[in-house]
Amino acid sequence: GNPRDYFHERKRAVTLKTSVMKAIALILSADAELLDILSVTAEMSIQSSVFALLIGMPIGIWLGACKFPGRNVLLVANRTLQGMPPVVCGLLFYMMFSGVGPLRHLKLLYTVKIMILAQIVLITPIVINSMETYVSSVAPAVRETAKGLGLGGFKTFWLLCNECVYPIISAYLLAFARAIAE
Repeated sequence: GNPRDYFHERKRAVTLKTSVMKAIALILSADAELLDILSVTAEMSIQSSVFALLIGMPIGIWLGACKFPGRNVLLVANRTLQGMPPVVCGLLFYMMFSGVGPLRHLKLLYTVKIMILAQIVLITPIVINSMETYVSSVAPAVRETAKGLGLGGFKTFWLLCNECVYPIISAYLLAFARAIAE
């Protein structure tokens, strides 16, 4: 090939190696500012993914287990929200909480709390979809078992939750991965 291409490729490789070495050195130096950034990121990701799971899990189980008018509209709306770009979510929160927004009096703009709320909005649809997909495949058998045992609606819901232990863990890990990536 072209010697110029080789030169540019070699320069990129050296720059990448240098950048990686600098990043490792910064991490190993236990820089206070870096540790603060990492702890805030971890706090936000853990809190938002837990709240998204607590909100999305029952909704996903309900959507997967029940058939009712309007269910398909809710599923389409959830799948649409699942694809919301983070920039759009950030702009919506900025408009709501900025100096002219309807929620400006809460003074949450540029705080960790508002970032957690924005992440909850971004990742709850992922939890809902994950749970709905799994529950819709197992709900008929669980409903049949619950009916045979004479269980009511609330106990049937808990039976479904018990059946969904691994999908619940999977949904949380998906939510956490999306949160930490943001």
